Amino acid sequence: MKILQNISLLILFALMSIACEKENPATDLVPSGAGESSLTINLSDEALTKSSEALKGDKIDNLRVWLSDETGKVVRFATRSYTSGTLSDIVSFDNLASAHYTVYVLANSTDLSSYVLDSYIDASFTQAILNSYDYDSQIMPLSYFGILDIGPGNNVVNASLVRTSARYTVSIKNHSNFNLVLSNLSLSAIAPDKTYLFDHSGKLPSGLTYGSLTPVSGTVVPAQSESVVMDELLFEGSASTYSLNISGSMTSGTSSAIAIGDESTSFNTTGTFLIRNASSGEYLGVNGNSLVTDDITDAQLSSGSTDCSDYLWKFSGLNQTTLKNVGSGKYIYQSRGYLYLYDSYYETFTVGTSNSGSQSCLFFKSSYTSGYYWKYYYYLNDNSLDADSNKNKPSDDGSYWKVRSYTAGESKTFDNTSELTYIKENGAVAKLQSILRNQHLNTVINLYYNEETCTMEFEVEPWDSVNCEISFE
Repeated sequence: MKILQNISLLILFALMSIACEKENPATDLVPSGAGESSLTINLSDEALTKSSEALKGDKIDNLRVWLSDETGKVVRFATRSYTSGTLSDIVSFDNLASAHYTVYVLANSTDLSSYVLDSYIDASFTQAILNSYDYDSQIMPLSYFGILDIGPGNNVVNASLVRTSARYTVSIKNHSNFNLVLSNLSLSAIAPDKTYLFDHSGKLPSGLTYGSLTPVSGTVVPAQSESVVMDELLFEGSASTYSLNISGSMTSGTSSAIAIGDESTSFNTTGTFLIRNASSGEYLGVNGNSLVTDDITDAQLSSGSTDCSDYLWKFSGLNQTTLKNVGSGKYIYQSRGYLYLYDSYYETFTVGTSNSGSQSCLFFKSSYTSGYYWKYYYYLNDNSLDADSNKNKPSDDGSYWKVRSYTAGESKTFDNTSELTYIKENGAVAKLQSILRNQHLNTVINLYYNEETCTMEFEVEPWDSVNCEISFE
């Protein structure tokens, strides 16, 4: 498993003072005359996590250092804060007696604020729990603790700050000549709800509940390209199952999986069309047995992330036509000024064009009459479809419509689930059973498509010392 480069923390014991430039003055609380040794902690930050710049665990916003003696009493305490974050700093303690000490460092966290100079380190401190953290808006907490044996003279100790989280990345390499449209990429429940603030060498808090990372859907990976489709931070844990599900389709096309035409008044009897209201911009669709209008973005329509079949319509003619919904198979029918959906009973509508300002639009008129020469013009009224018996012509109140052609490319669907494995030091393959803090696990999905046989195979290669390669052939 790939382990991210650690933040370097160098602890030096020296008799000389080391100066450093800080954004805020030090608030080190140091009693006098305890001994002749001094402690200097050099913090430097050279690692990267989720970007090419130092952030989300690489930049230090605030810092606290506790030095406790063998009884657990805090004999030295220092705090730092940084307006714009920092990548390095130095903390110094003087007048230390030769003895055994424990040093604790906590960065980017306000927890444990009650522990100050002369406090006693107890289980509530060492086993403090981090229940949640917003990685999108806050910098990742970092921590370290170590036992020091301070003797006379200069002493040098190297240590490392450790991130409280692991990172999980999924990349897709599309080696085919087709676009890949993800319907779903998800992992089993592998994300614990809490963790220790300090590293306990793989020991986990009791009562962990495992949840799922946010699934990915609607992402398009173009032909002959590579894309990172998931990049998440999670607490360390040992879930019962580590598996990955990927489903979607491979679709022909140059730039998108689905071709959608511009707004127009032109339609035919062979294709499928979106019907869009010229005033609201919403699309005519079906929800159960009701006609609805919804606002759907072009990105949703073209990526395949939204099932568009309930918003697709077929015309039976050019001037006189039925309106059949593709998803439900139902037809539009009107009665006494109300619109209904029927499985087989349908009505023929007159379709015409009329100008709305400078643009030409469509209108739909009922061909039904009953004793009176009433014409029903269909329009949008408070987000519902209705009919108006008093209209003699369409107007800009919602009775103007446009159509857009909708063509789905040739596609091949897939749906596969596979357990994640890794290669042990002896070369044996084993199931992945845990993810530890400060680790970066990178799953790479290689996708190939045999155009001659139109077949695909899903193969999961084990984790090696660098990453996990998943081949999708």
